[in-house]
Formats: sequence, structure tokens, C-alpha cells
Amino acid sequence: MRARGKQGAASEPDTDSPPSDTSDTDKYAKRSDDSCSAGLSDGRALRWLLGAGVLTRFYGLAWPDEVVFDEVHFGKFITGYLTGQYFFDIHPPTGKLLIAAVAWASGFRGTQPFQKIGEAYRVGTNLFALRALPAAFGAALPPLLFSLARQLGCSSASSLLVGCLVLLDGATLVESRLLLTDSSLFFWEALQLLCALRASAAPANGAAFHAYLALTGVAIGAAVSTKWTALATMGVVGLDSLRQLLAAAHAALDSASRPPASPPLPPPEGLLEDLLAGEGEARRGRAEEEGMEAGDA
Repeated sequence: MRARGKQGAASEPDTDSPPSDTSDTDKYAKRSDDSCSAGLSDGRALRWLLGAGVLTRFYGLAWPDEVVFDEVHFGKFITGYLTGQYFFDIHPPTGKLLIAAVAWASGFRGTQPFQKIGEAYRVGTNLFALRALPAAFGAALPPLLFSLARQLGCSSASSLLVGCLVLLDGATLVESRLLLTDSSLFFWEALQLLCALRASAAPANGAAFHAYLALTGVAIGAAVSTKWTALATMGVVGLDSLRQLLAAAHAALDSASRPPASPPLPPPEGLLEDLLAGEGEARRGRAEEEGMEAGDA
């Protein structure tokens, strides 16, 4: 039994309104997501994450003014590129060459020896310029991961959470503020995943499809030429491409093996007229029978 209101009238169900197809939980989730999306646009979230990334990566970048952790190795590599000194490195050179180019443009000529961890940087060394490119790649990571999450189907609020996790991750933050190539590696790996997903979602053989496909190739090349560990991410993109090729081949074989559908046969000529004529004769016959019965009565 339904509870009565203050006026004592029983509330009856509205039989005219159609039944709802969604549950209350689905309605609440959709309403919550809509409110979050309305209050936070993707553009605003991207700008916020990029600004926070620049602030956390570039603020106080010249501190500490001494060689930290693997800067002792990457500093030697960059010095070797600038001075022409031979050295051996197990990883490809792209990430270190980019840092060396920025260092050379800032006036660094390889005067720092990079002999041990804790070694003080010499006076006149532009430490901010040496660490600027890794910081720039690190600052671009949070908005890039936000876009990747959105492309995967996450809501704006969930994607913002992903970006904030990358923004505030301690290891990523520290590696982005030092003379290392990890932040550039992460950037190229995330970019290739994003471009591969957008190429898959774009219309086949369209301008957007070819543009994102080209960017995927550039990002894969940049990542693999930075560190060999990027081969794992390239394998993920390759497996997804193989899956799409197999799905397209299966669909083509299925359509080729299916017999063509025969066109529907047209109705015989005059069929409708015959049916109408037969119905008229039947009506006249029934009328004559009813008239005869009425005359006999």
C-alpha cells in the first residue's frame, strides 16, 4: 500500500508515462558525469594541467646546483657530443642529442667534467638550460595523459584524475627536473598510443587518419631512438594494428563467402485488381442473399 500525503489523498502511479529503461543508479551516474563535464571542459583541464606541469617542473630548476644521480652519466654523453670525445652508450642517441642541442644553444661547451655524484657545477654553467628540455617534456606529460584517457572513453573527471596522478607522481617529477631522458621517453610513448587510438577512430583513408598514422610513426621512431625499452610500447601498437588487419580480413572473407541476396520478386501484374474485384463480388453475393431472405420473410 502507498503512503498517503498530508491531504490524505493516495498517490497513484502515473499510467500515462512510459516506464524508464534506466535504473536510478544509472541516472545518478549520468547526472554526476554531466555535472562534472559541465563544470570542467576539456580545454580548461588541459590548460590547468599544462600550467601546473610547467610550475612544478620549472620552478627552482637550477637547484640543486650539483650533479644528481644519473646526471653523472648523461652529462658525460652530452659533453662527448659537444666536444667530439668518443664514448660508449647502450641506448640510442636521440634524447641526448636533443638535450645537447639545447645546451649548445645556451652556450654550454662541455666544460663540466661530470666525474662523480655530488660534484658542484662550475660557475657560469647554465644549469637551467641543461635541465630545461627534460622539464618541458615532463610538463607536457599530464595534459597528454589526460587526452589519452579521454580517447580511451574516460569521463572528464576521471581523465583529470589521471593527469593529476602523473603531475604529482614523485618519480616522474624528479626525473623531469634532472638531466635525464626518461621524461622524453614517456612523452613519446604516450604520444604514440594517443595517435594510434585516434587513427583507429578516424575514417579510413581520410586526411585525419593519415595525419595521425604519420604522427604515430614519428612518435614510435622518437621513442625507440631514445631508449630500447620503448620497443615494448611499439609492440602494443603493433599488436593492435595486427588485430585490426585480421578483423578487416575476416570481414572481407565473410562478405565474399556469403551468397548475394536475391532481389524481392515483384507482385504479379493485376494481382491487386483481382483481389479487389473478388472482394466486390463477394459483397454483392452477400447482399443478394440477404435480400432474398428478407423477401421470403
